[in-house]
Formats: sequence, C-alpha cells, structure tokens
Amino acid sequence: MQLETTKPFNNKAKFVVLNLHSSIPSSEQRKVFIRPPRGVRKIILATNIAETSVTIDDVAFVIDSGRAKEKNYDPHLKTSTLQTAWISQASAKQRKGRAGRTKAGVAFCLYSRRRHDSFRPFLESELLRTPLEELCLLCKRLGLAPGGEMEENGIPAFLASALSPPHPKSILNGLHLLVEIGAMEPESNDLTHLGKCVAALSLEPRVGKMVIWGYILGVAKATSSMAVAMSHKSPFILPPSSMQRNADQAKVELSQGSESDQITVLNVLQTFDTLARLGRLTSFSNFCRTRYINEPTIKTIADMRGLISRELLSLDFPDPNDMSGPHNRNGRHVDLASLQAAIMAGLYPNVASRISGEANFSTLTKRKARIHISSVNASSGQLLGMKSKVQQGDIELVAFGELVRGSSSFTMSQTSYISSPLPLILLCGNLRVQSAYQSSTNQKDDPVVVLNLDDSFYFTASQKLASSIMILRRRLNRAFSSLVSNPATGLFDISDTEKSAIETLSALLKIESKCR
Repeated sequence: MQLETTKPFNNKAKFVVLNLHSSIPSSEQRKVFIRPPRGVRKIILATNIAETSVTIDDVAFVIDSGRAKEKNYDPHLKTSTLQTAWISQASAKQRKGRAGRTKAGVAFCLYSRRRHDSFRPFLESELLRTPLEELCLLCKRLGLAPGGEMEENGIPAFLASALSPPHPKSILNGLHLLVEIGAMEPESNDLTHLGKCVAALSLEPRVGKMVIWGYILGVAKATSSMAVAMSHKSPFILPPSSMQRNADQAKVELSQGSESDQITVLNVLQTFDTLARLGRLTSFSNFCRTRYINEPTIKTIADMRGLISRELLSLDFPDPNDMSGPHNRNGRHVDLASLQAAIMAGLYPNVASRISGEANFSTLTKRKARIHISSVNASSGQLLGMKSKVQQGDIELVAFGELVRGSSSFTMSQTSYISSPLPLILLCGNLRVQSAYQSSTNQKDDPVVVLNLDDSFYFTASQKLASSIMILRRRLNRAFSSLVSNPATGLFDISDTEKSAIETLSALLKIESKCR
C-alpha cells in the first residue's frame, strides 16, 4: 500500500492504516472499530461501503474524493461497465455524515461547490444499471406482461411504464438473450419449458441452464453448487500486496489443474462437505486461513445450496444431492470433461477464443478481452494469463460468467478453460453445414464441408462426420427438451436413441480429455 510506505504514515508508532471494503474478511473489517492507543492516529481507507449505516465512533475527520467505481449496464455494448464516476449528492451527504456521528467532526471535500451542484441528486435505479433478462422472465412468470414484444401488453410496454424506465435497447437485449438461449419464444415472448424452469430458480438464466445441463451430463450436484457460488460474491479474500503471490499460489493449488474459477470454488465446497461430515470444522477454519478464503462466505454458499435444491425439487427435478440417480452418475469423482461441457452449454454465448500467439481473447460480440485479475487463470504461471501456445489451426476456448468494461479494457470474470471444442459444437448455438471446403486433394467420396456455428466459429469436417454431428446434436437437444418439459421422468422416458446419444457424448468428452 502506497500510504504505508510514505513518510510520515509509515511510522507505525504514530499511524495505523486500515482498509474497509467488501473484499476483505469480516475479521479485518472489524479492526476499524478498535480504538488505537493514545498518541496513534487511525486512518481508514474506505470504499463507498462507508456510505451505509456504519458508525465508527472515534472518526473525527472525513476526506471525500467525490469519486467512486460504479457498475452500470451499457445497452449498446450489451455489457456491464465498471468505471470511476462522480458520486451523487445523496452519497456526498452520507460520506460527510461519517464525521461527527458521536462527537464534533469535520468533512473535507476534494471538489468545489459548483462541482457538487452538478452531481446527480441520487444514484440511478438498479433498473437502469443492470441487465434485464431476469426481470423479463419474472414479468412473464407473474403474468404482468402476457403479450409479445411489439404488443401493448408486452414486456417493453410494461417496463416503459416504470417511474424510471430503462433504455428500450436494454429491454430488447434481455429479450433477445432469452430467445437465444431457448427460454423464450421469438415473437410471442411466451416462456418455453426451459424458460419456466429457469424463471423459478434464484439464478441468472444462463447459470440455471447450466444446472439443467448438469442433469443430462450426470453432474447435477456439482453444477448446482457451482451455480450458487457464481451467484454470490467470491469467497477469496483480497490479501495485502505482500501476500498476493502466496494467495495466488494457494488458489492455483485449489483449482487442481482445472483452470476454472467455478471448479476451484467447487473443490473448496467439497472440502467443506467432507470435513463437516467428519465433524472437523476447526480443521476447515485452518484450511481457509492458510488459503486466503473467507470462511463465512463459503458457509453461506453451502447453506444457499439448500435453497436451490428446494427450488429444483419444486419443479419436480430429482434431488441434485441424491448421488444414486443417473443425474449424478459422473459426480462421485470430479469429471472435469463433463463439468466443462455443462459450463459451456449453460453460459453460451458467454464464450471467448484466441489463436496461437494472441494474449487477449475475442468474444462473440467482437470485443477484445482479458482475464480479470481476481481469476485463478490470471495467476502467475497459468496458461490463460499468457500468450496462447496452441498449435496453428487450433483455438483456445474460455467460458465466462460476466464481461465488464473497465476504464481501458474489457475483462472476463468467473472464467473456465474449455479444453475441447466438442461441447461448443454439440451443445451450443445454431450449427449448420455451410459449404464444401475447397481442398487441393480429390475428395469425391467424402468431401470436406464447413460447419458454421452462429457465424462466429467455423470447423471443417468430412461430410459423413458432419452428418453424424448434426444427428447427435438433434438427439441431445431432444433429450434436453424431454427433461425440461417433464423434469420428474425426463431422464427415464427418453428413447433408446437419445440415451445412446447421451452415452456417446460422455464417451467422446472422456476420450477427448485424455487426448489433450
């Protein structure tokens, strides 16, 4: 920290410098309430967490920069943004109120009165700052907007009547995403069977779809655990800069070679489950302390799994924690290939790729993005944090939970390396045979064709192989449709050809993972 290395604040006999923000553990946050010894000045560096009802009774002076990092949604870029901006007048009043809560105090504002008068009165409604696909699902589920996109009783018209109506393009982006993932009908905007399922889950729609694919792939318990973790804040604490290397190394060890943030947290949850079952929670506390993990956050995520399980049961899905059913046939030991396939199938179109020699990834929205610094894949030595070393002609794939535009670049958080393009080809998007591939060799018996996936990915294959891929995709989609239309018996009532397709998919994933 720069302040701790600057005179006179580096004199610990006279100054104690503390941080106050949401990324540090509760035990560190509580230190701000401890009175320092006589003659020692306490300095608290706080984010806008200090604008809440936090009362530190010995604070006498507040220095307000007037700036804060704000998360918004850009409807034109179709992505979230995290940029430094001027605060609102309401926030300025809250910051000023931190001084003099229990005694006389002074607030120093590092901006002019004219600048203050130009501030927004209040922070905008969350309706204007977040993607709207979950809200669109809720409107349909509650029957608030039964009409189609262009009708007077449709979702755009309903949300336009809000006190602070969102940008029309934000609404359309949410609707188009739901149509793209198969949760909503294109014209009527009626919910499909998948839409009714994900609307009933306390998860972002793509994450809910990932859980359902987990049932098909035999890793339901693992995907439901990963889904809950993705919907909560990261359990990894932000260590001091002097400990950053040790923290990164610990996170890489927890990933067990998966190169996946989702699977890294899953491994922590499985350790918690094992030690809790043995009655050794003290050992888990030591486990968290030595690996820079926020133990209360992990316990909260573990408890929240029960909510998702109850929601799935209410939809008549089998219990995700029942390890005896076919929905967990690959879950007794972590099946990395099946987990990667479920992540890709659910999070698509949140996927990015790069070719040999490239450092940044290209998303399907044509943005150049890098791995967020908080990801395990950004740690020193991780392949995704360096220039790609794949062979010429190959691509390197990564699925991500969220794309955020910062002040200078786009970053991907909650990333997961996908070792094979098979899940992309077999489970995602709209694949079509585009044309014959021009080759110098004579291939009259079995010509090479181009497989086009959503005009974003192109693969070459023999015509026979392409035909087999299209047949396998159709059978897998029918199996998925059978499950979401009848969750109670969908895995048991599918035809023999669909069962064979699922078995073929599992076999192909395992073979492909062994070849890499």
